[in-house]
Amino acid sequence: MKNIINLFLCLFLSGILSAQQISGNVSSDDGPLPGATVLVKGTNTGTSTDFDGNFTITAGSDDVLVISFVGFTTQEVAVSGQDQINVVLVSSEDLEEVVVTGYGTQRRKDVTGSISSINAAEIVSRPIASVEEAMLGMMPGINLAQRASSPGELSTVSIRGLGSITAGTQPLWVVDGFPTDQRNAQSINPADIQSVDVLKDASSTAIYGSRGANGVIIITTKTGKPGKSTLDLTVTNGSASAPKSARMTVLNSEEYVQFHKERNGGTIPAFISNNWDGVTDTDWQDLIFRNGQFQNYVLSASGGNEKTTYFISGNYLNQEGIVIGEIQKKFSARAKVDYKASDKVTIGINVAPNFTDLGRQSPGTDDSDWASLYAQSLMLAPILPVRRADGTFSMNSDLPGSLPVGNPLETMQNWDFDESIFTLLAGMHVEYEIIDGLNFRSSFSANIGTNESETYYLPTVGQTRPIAFSAVSSYSTSKNQTSSWLNENTINYKRALGEHSFDILGGYTLQNSVSESISARTSELKVPGVRNVDIGNPDNRTGSNSRTESSLISYLGRFNYAFKEKYLLTATVRTDGSSVFGEDDRFQTFGSAALGWRFSEESFFQGLNLLNNGKLRVSYGTTGSNAIPPFASRSTFETVQHAFGGSAVFGTSIGSPGNRGLTWETSTQLDIGLDLDLFDNRLNLVFDYFNNETTSLLLTKSIVPSSGYSTFLTNIGSMRNKGVEIALNTQLISTEDWEWTLGGNITTNDQEILDLGGEDEIQNFFGALRRVVGGELQQIRGPKILKIARVGDDQTGQPLTTPGAYIYEDVNGDGAISNFLGADGQLVGDTNVDIIYGINTNVRYKNWELSALLNGQSGAWVYDFFQIQLAAPFRQTNLSKEFWYDGRYIDEANPGNGVTPAAGGFDTATGPVSSAGAVKTDYMRIRNLTLNYTVPSTFYDRLGLSSARIYTSVENLHTFTDFVGGNPEARRASAGGVALIGGSQIRSVTDGRELGLNSPPGLPMPRTWTLGINLNF
Repeated sequence: MKNIINLFLCLFLSGILSAQQISGNVSSDDGPLPGATVLVKGTNTGTSTDFDGNFTITAGSDDVLVISFVGFTTQEVAVSGQDQINVVLVSSEDLEEVVVTGYGTQRRKDVTGSISSINAAEIVSRPIASVEEAMLGMMPGINLAQRASSPGELSTVSIRGLGSITAGTQPLWVVDGFPTDQRNAQSINPADIQSVDVLKDASSTAIYGSRGANGVIIITTKTGKPGKSTLDLTVTNGSASAPKSARMTVLNSEEYVQFHKERNGGTIPAFISNNWDGVTDTDWQDLIFRNGQFQNYVLSASGGNEKTTYFISGNYLNQEGIVIGEIQKKFSARAKVDYKASDKVTIGINVAPNFTDLGRQSPGTDDSDWASLYAQSLMLAPILPVRRADGTFSMNSDLPGSLPVGNPLETMQNWDFDESIFTLLAGMHVEYEIIDGLNFRSSFSANIGTNESETYYLPTVGQTRPIAFSAVSSYSTSKNQTSSWLNENTINYKRALGEHSFDILGGYTLQNSVSESISARTSELKVPGVRNVDIGNPDNRTGSNSRTESSLISYLGRFNYAFKEKYLLTATVRTDGSSVFGEDDRFQTFGSAALGWRFSEESFFQGLNLLNNGKLRVSYGTTGSNAIPPFASRSTFETVQHAFGGSAVFGTSIGSPGNRGLTWETSTQLDIGLDLDLFDNRLNLVFDYFNNETTSLLLTKSIVPSSGYSTFLTNIGSMRNKGVEIALNTQLISTEDWEWTLGGNITTNDQEILDLGGEDEIQNFFGALRRVVGGELQQIRGPKILKIARVGDDQTGQPLTTPGAYIYEDVNGDGAISNFLGADGQLVGDTNVDIIYGINTNVRYKNWELSALLNGQSGAWVYDFFQIQLAAPFRQTNLSKEFWYDGRYIDEANPGNGVTPAAGGFDTATGPVSSAGAVKTDYMRIRNLTLNYTVPSTFYDRLGLSSARIYTSVENLHTFTDFVGGNPEARRASAGGVALIGGSQIRSVTDGRELGLNSPPGLPMPRTWTLGINLNF
């Protein structure tokens, strides 16, 4: 017995003596991790780290410590006699790239669909004002056409081409799970964004059913991380300008006089000689452009512990336009809090309000061909002074025979437009883990927005009425309010059984949207300066209001399966019911299937060290588009007025017959993709072939007049987009001091209209723009110019028979040239962008980092009506120097470039709608250059900073293009004219811009220089 006791005491004392006190620290890349768990493996002995991540624990020399923290990968460390152990935990998200797929996430290597992504690091490296700018040029398949360059303007966004003729072509925007619109997405502070994932094929978009036909853009904002609290401050200031190289070069006074002298047979015309002092040479563009100031302030705080995490941010943006009077002020905030109520229940809340104010001192570029400041500055003759001798503003009509184009300085004095936009996106969710791997999530979100605007116009007393302006004062105001709520309920089961893994999702969603608007207008204001509809002439007072409502109910499911992590299957189904369609076809089911093969995991590839990952993807499925206004399927009433007994009598009649069978446009999509990671992941290649066919197009079809109607909306017609996407990224150098990465992407798109419901074509803009079966979405029609006439050329039947005139193709050989509507009119240009591309590079040397981004497009043509109609030689306005002056035919000794006619060689019968105005919009733009300097820690440690960065950047440094003046992506608002469908688009679901028309010219893209600093505490 005594021996047993002695043995026990020896063992006990040896354990005490072998145990030791160990100190250490647990941290992440972002700093200390307070509350991390430190356990002695196989025992109940443990502790937690303090606020600074420090811990103390007693353990034996042979023990193993297990260190864990929520959101980080658990590590095991052998004690092995150490008395100081420091551990840096790695975020679970950092181990493998995760993409947001809609109602969930997946590891990139398991994705079977076509998804492109950018992350927070790629976004914050550039001083940008919106998410659109962050995506531009960075991902294949997505085209962000900047149609207008005024502050706050929205880009026209399309994914894999435009997939509809009349209905919506915009992708679905999803912000933190809430399907919303582009305006809400643009209001997000880019510094708040964690990732942007673009879903492009049916495998990835089918989960959104009737709203996924045009692709889906998912924006995920940042959340707090457990650990040390951080405070981040970014201040950016800069200036934007309209560089001379980006403006349209017009004639100076000497050139203007010379041109009209040649046009007048060698004599200076009287409208010049009687009105020019021989000295005046006004550069009207210099009078409207300025250096617009740019200020952006961002402050955010984040942190938390294992129970609660938070992210709070605020942003103020003040952005002046390059045109005097244009401005955008934006105030935004965000608060996200996640609370782990128990081991099974997590609750989250997300609130993001935004206030945006927009202003300008002229009609918008789309409001009129003649009224925008840029159009006026281009058209006014340079021989006119800014003011007449009596001090009043001069106008182009001061030259006899000229149209009364307004003076831009007078326009700025007399016009004022203000718009205030408020948006609130808020939601909360609860997640419950029923059993291990089985989770239920329910969320409720709301999107509320108001848009208030007012326009005030007070013309100069005694001044000639400028073209496109009213002769009397006016005031108008409007208010639009939208509210939408969404309830989503999903259940998700993830399980791995040996070599099999499953991810099963089911869900049910409800969404309701209400939109209300009210507007009022009056004219002949009795009290100038007062903005109230009551002060106008009561006889001219008008008002209107409207209310629309729509609802969507959905059932969804998705099944992901992987065998040995190399054979992948995804199947998706969603059934949507929408109130906007007819009673007979409100519900429709969409689905997709996709297969993936990670061939790099096969045994016969294991010996190839150059291949890290290789995956082949194939997907096929259908998605839909419900982008039509509410009640479009129903019969409508309209007001009518008749004379009865000598008095005007108002009544109502049925305006449209409706269509109970109206249903979705449906897109059937095939995608074949290849993903390759080579040379230790230093070379990444993604290739996709896509073929998307849209059927049941929503078009307005003519019906017999005896029915009492002229047209009705129905599902007819089809079109197709097909092409390839290639994205290539390389890490050329990677050392401690040097890093160099180079990437690029390119997308091709072949577009074709397959059927127009039995019609051969649809005419737009009075027949100058056509949609033709077998052609692209919109094509340009007009007589084709063959050459510039020289002495001795046969000009029989041509509109002009003098040297230097256009010679048109006589298509039918009848010896005469018709206008664009006649037999000699032909298709002279396509409007589809055939190729888009982006190139990016980043070079780092120690603490210095230089990045560059280029993007461009090729293949699209546009009808430049400004050049051949508004500012054509016969108008006596100023002219584009490049289009009309340089290279013109003067005589046989100076024949010019063979493209530009003589000053008198442009005829007014055929030329104003001809191939002369069909111009290419190809360009390549140096989108961004940014230089970053990361301040060494020795400079800021004493200030309590975690990091500091100084940067300077320039956006839109230069554009290489043959396009004459302004912005090659600019397009004008839709114009009517005789057309099969009475216009080009269904109102309220498109951006309202014609693909093939540019008039008036768009403002040049501003070159913006910025200097900023980022501090992290």
